Amino acid sequence: MQSRSFRPRPLPLIAGLALVALGLALPAQASAEYFAQDSAAGVEVLAMGMWIWKLASAGLGLVWIAADVFRPRGSETVALLERGRSVDEAPSARLRAIAIAACLIGLALRCYDLNAGLWFDEIDTLMRYGNASLSRAVSSFETQNNHLAYSVLANLSIHAFGSSAWALRLPAVLLGAASLWALWRFALLVAPRSEALIATCFLAVSSHHLWFSQDARGYTGMFLATLVSSGAFLSMLWQRRAADMKLPLLYGASAAFGVWMHTTAVFVVVAHFTIWALLCLRRQGAAENRWQPLWGFVFAGALSLWGYALVLPQFVHTLAGPSMEGHETHWRNPLWLMRETASGLAAGLPGGWFALIAGSLVLGLGLWSYARQSLALLSVFLLPAVVTCAVVVLQ
Repeated sequence: MQSRSFRPRPLPLIAGLALVALGLALPAQASAEYFAQDSAAGVEVLAMGMWIWKLASAGLGLVWIAADVFRPRGSETVALLERGRSVDEAPSARLRAIAIAACLIGLALRCYDLNAGLWFDEIDTLMRYGNASLSRAVSSFETQNNHLAYSVLANLSIHAFGSSAWALRLPAVLLGAASLWALWRFALLVAPRSEALIATCFLAVSSHHLWFSQDARGYTGMFLATLVSSGAFLSMLWQRRAADMKLPLLYGASAAFGVWMHTTAVFVVVAHFTIWALLCLRRQGAAENRWQPLWGFVFAGALSLWGYALVLPQFVHTLAGPSMEGHETHWRNPLWLMRETASGLAAGLPGGWFALIAGSLVLGLGLWSYARQSLALLSVFLLPAVVTCAVVVLQ
């Protein structure tokens, strides 16, 4: 049985109460009128968003206090998921140096020709949010092309470095380079050190990852967040001694950051929750460490809502409309999506279709190896993609 303390510590209590006070005290109407000066939305819509944000802030503060009240004391417990392989020793200084070099080379490659011409979605982001005021960037969601957190980062970058293609793309470059290190750290959790290094080096020179790292969209941020949150999720499932809230907080913050970057990242959390629920059902009655993942999901939900609260009324209306007015959406056709995905992958690989087929065989063998090791671990790799594709195609 876990030992718990039912007395909040001073700093978490002060922080939580500050969020509650902010949510209660901030004037909704006056704030809406301020944002309406630059926002694409009207005062009434923004006022509704402000009320949601006020409630979300108060709720986040209460969640923060509750999490500290019910914090653990480090009692030994049973892991929800046993590690399917022996854990390698920490990587040597030489391997870490090679991984750092790969990340630095990857960063340099992603900076090459960064000021090339913009394409349609990037121009739209630049005109609507990049060159606008910060208040407009945080309070407008009139198009599905808006990757909210990226629009805010692009706005800050442009205001810091001037209106240019490279400044608009700079957040994608930095997030893409950071995802190389995140892959290295995640791979060390689930694969031998040599395989982790090979994966990092391959991703550093991957043409597809290079392209997305020079695309002023939120995809590299979502990829980074998925790697970090998945690593935290697995660590919580494997953990036997829960001593603090660091892993749930890391999971919640990284998962929410992914959702802020692109709303489809919510399906990563849905997949993780499904895996956690099935593991809990499988081992009913055992004293597993169930609370840590649950608190992680609570943090992820509270932070995601808090980040979208102001634009939530606009978001619901925008999401119900077409992604591009007057254009047919081909990618929701499953056959078209699979065919174009395979064609795009083949076009970006040395050796074309031959390399794609060979790589698919290697991928299949790797997935089979992980399936033999742990179906739950394999689900962490595959279920988020399956859920995302299913929802996107069927909506």
